[in-house]
Formats: sequence, C-alpha cells, structure tokens
Amino acid sequence: IEGPAGSPTARWTFSVDGNNHTTPAVYNGVAYVGGGGGEENQNKNVYAVNASSGDEIWRFENSSAFQSSAAVGERAVYIADNNGELFALDPDDGSVIWSAGFGQASYTASPVLANDRVYIGDPDTGGVFGFDTKTGEQVWAFSTRGGVTASPALAGGTIYVGTEMGSVYAVDTADGSVIWEFAAAGEVTGAPVIQNGLVFVTTATGAVQAISTENAQEEWRTETDEQIRSSPAIDD
Repeated sequence: IEGPAGSPTARWTFSVDGNNHTTPAVYNGVAYVGGGGGEENQNKNVYAVNASSGDEIWRFENSSAFQSSAAVGERAVYIADNNGELFALDPDDGSVIWSAGFGQASYTASPVLANDRVYIGDPDTGGVFGFDTKTGEQVWAFSTRGGVTASPALAGGTIYVGTEMGSVYAVDTADGSVIWEFAAAGEVTGAPVIQNGLVFVTTATGAVQAISTENAQEEWRTETDEQIRSSPAIDD
C-alpha cells in the first residue's frame, strides 16, 4: 500500500479531563469528542476542538460519562451518555438543544443520522430507537433479541442492525416495522456494512457472513480462527 513515508510528528495535543474512550467526529474543521470510563468515570464532558490548532472551542459538562462517539450534522452534535440519555448539542456553543432518555446501560455505539432522524440501539435490554432530530421526539422503537452494542447501518430507507444474541434485522425507517430477521453465526458486535445488495456482518464466533438485503438469504460465509469484534470495511 502506497502512503506517507517517515515518522509522524504531532501537530498538536489536546488533553481531556480524565479517560477518553470515544472516536472523534470531525465536521467543518471541528473535532467533537466525549470522555468517560475508568473506575470513577472521571471525565464527563463533550469537547469541541479546533481540528487545525487543537484549541478548545467549547465543552459540555454532564453528570454521566460518555463512551459513545458523536454523530454530527448541520443542526446538532448527537451523542449518548452512559445512563442512556441521548443529547443534541448546539455545534456553535455546546448548549443542549434537547435530550431524550431511552435506556440505562453504557452506550458505546454512536448514533446514526439520516433524513431528519437519528437512530441508536440499546446495548442492555435491546431495541433500536428513532428520534426526530429537530424536536427529540421518539418517532418509533422496535424490540430486538439481545442488546445492540454497535451502530446501525442505513441504506435505501432500511436500517440494518445486529445483536449480542446473533440476530440481524432489516427495519423500515419510516415506521420501525421489521422487514426480516436473520440468525447470524454468533454475537454481532460490529456494525453491519452494506454494498451491492449485500449486508456484511462479523461475529464473535469468527464468522464473516454476506446476507442478501432483499430476502435475508446467506450468500456466503467464511470462518476465521479467532473471534471478530469490529466492523468490516469494503473496497472494490
């Protein structure tokens, strides 16, 4: 693979107040990152950092830690805390536009945005929730077999999600109705990936599976030697 040569150097460093378990989300030159984790969940903030200089633009201080990465759009920064509260924060100053409670567990998967809706799964008791991005009103919810520990994937008006019990669902984003359910080879801890009419999932049993988006038929399966707890990536 061709790429940069030589040793990297740090352009800037930004220190958060405690642990950080989230992947930064970068949008319009700003990096948004939440903090949390550790024995005392010391860091309970969301930060907006200038991606060029590393300067802090704002911070949102919360009563609970963050392990979920943010989803960012024109209107807001969406992020869930460890107590199952989903926040929409103003990207200019970090003020709360709205918040909505939907669970009680530690949220490690980031929300997903599409068409004035924000979607997130519950890793504790299961289920996926759809919220109106403007008002925070819960538009629909559907139950799943097992908790949802990874982000959903969206394509063509359908949301795809896997669970710790090994179920993979295709759900209509309009009303939350289940289109189909597929039994994977094991716990699905990574987000599904969709391409060319196929949903690709990885499992904790070490399987990689390709599922038809049309009828939930397994097109192929490859077994690996170890468990897989990350999402796949696809190129041509």
